[in-house]
Amino acid sequence: MAEKELLDTLVFIDVPSEAGTHCHGQCKAPEALRKAGLVTMLEDPPYEVLNIPALCKPEPLVPTDIVNGVRNEKATLEVIEKVEQTIRSEKASRGFNVILGGDSSILQGVFYGLTQRFPNEKIGIIYFSGGVDLSLPSCTSNTGGSAGTLDSMAVTHLTQRAGGLKSMQKYCKDGGLPLVTNQNIVFYGFDPDRLDTEHWTFLLEGGFKAFSRSSIKRDSGTTAREALAWLTGRVEYFVVHFDIGVIDSGNFPLGNVPNHSGLSFADVAATLCMFLEDPSRVALVITGVNPNNDPTGEMTEDLVWKIFLSLE
Repeated sequence: MAEKELLDTLVFIDVPSEAGTHCHGQCKAPEALRKAGLVTMLEDPPYEVLNIPALCKPEPLVPTDIVNGVRNEKATLEVIEKVEQTIRSEKASRGFNVILGGDSSILQGVFYGLTQRFPNEKIGIIYFSGGVDLSLPSCTSNTGGSAGTLDSMAVTHLTQRAGGLKSMQKYCKDGGLPLVTNQNIVFYGFDPDRLDTEHWTFLLEGGFKAFSRSSIKRDSGTTAREALAWLTGRVEYFVVHFDIGVIDSGNFPLGNVPNHSGLSFADVAATLCMFLEDPSRVALVITGVNPNNDPTGEMTEDLVWKIFLSLE
């Protein structure tokens, strides 16, 4: 793919799924983002806009019992497979992909699809989120609304952390190697107080690059540039996984999961612009938007305007 083609063609891929989460609303997000004008604002020259539905219909949350430490494994895996196939399609390969989720479990399909599309290049991730999503099925309790959700295990399966689901092991490199290691992911924006001891142990012993909320608040611009420099020095292309739960919900309560110790909306918007200005970016994955938290649509419109500015 030529660089100019990548920058001038935007491919919007709708993934209206909440199969991997624990509360209703996220499957409405792609439609809400479009209704707020995200796609139409970018349809004028110099851009060419393409649209692809990854799913034939929304995949709503169907509450199920926890089996083998997870909920809705079959439905979530079916969504991931459809996302992967869409990302690998010829139409998706024509430009910069904007994936409208949906919950964070869809990243598995996005990232695996991109590694198949670019088999000879190194692909990385900026994990711009309020959490690190390193939960394990074995640590799932039988109580609590979020127990056993696959969006809370997104990075567990990308890194093939010991204890993950066997059904996710097929999403790997040749030889069974994990898609993600400490050399192609940056964790950015998480709340250090929300991490369990086992998560800290995995990150520290594994040598992962991570920028917590605390360091970002001290100097968001410098921190974003440092994260970009580190990742682009190791990969040819990268994905920005943007879970809006990274935003302080007291400041902007559009996210699916409340986060009262997140980053300000202004800092998140400015950082997103910096990440997407880099020519190495190949995809933006937007997750965590819950229209049920925005009955007037005003917050969704504010978010859409900031995303538009970052893509413009």
